[in-house]
Order: sequence, then C-alpha cells, then structure tokens
Amino acid sequence: MKDFDSLIPRFETALEILATGKGDVRSRMKDVVCVLICILPNEIPLKFRKEWEKMWYVLSKYEPILENQGGSIASLEKIKNSTGQKMAKLIYEILKEIKK
Repeated sequence: MKDFDSLIPRFETALEILATGKGDVRSRMKDVVCVLICILPNEIPLKFRKEWEKMWYVLSKYEPILENQGGSIASLEKIKNSTGQKMAKLIYEILKEIKK
C-alpha cells in the first residue's frame, strides 16, 4: 500500500478549517483549496481518485470574475452549499483512509 504520511497533515489542516472556520461550508472551502490544491490525483488513494478529480473539475468550472481571483474561488461562489458539504465529506473520508 502506498505511503500517505505526507498527505495527513494537509488533510488534517483542511478538516480543521472545515470544522472551525467561519462562514458556510463554501466560505471555509476557499481556505481548504489553498491547503489541498497542490495534491495531485495520483497521490490520492485509488478508490477516491475519481471523486477527487470530479471535485477539482467543479472547482475549476467557472472563470475568475476579478483579475486576481482564482477559478476555484469563482466556482465556490456559484456552487450549492450541499455541493460544498459533499466536498467536505470527501476530504474527511480520504483522511480516514490515509490514516489507516
């Protein structure tokens, strides 16, 4: 099994932000994106890889409105809160898996 030790701190930080950050889940996901954006799909456990790629597809769906605004931020402003909740659950499930 692949060693996921290097990912654990990032996912723990992301989960802490989701659990304790201010605002709705979409607002908290903006900070989470900054923590997780550099993780490549091949670093994620295989059983979550398709969902991980789908999450980043959704996060890059919309073009930035402002010059200094990333596509992820623009996308998060347009998604439903329930979509943000699904993303948060995926992050939690991946963390559980990589800590096994």
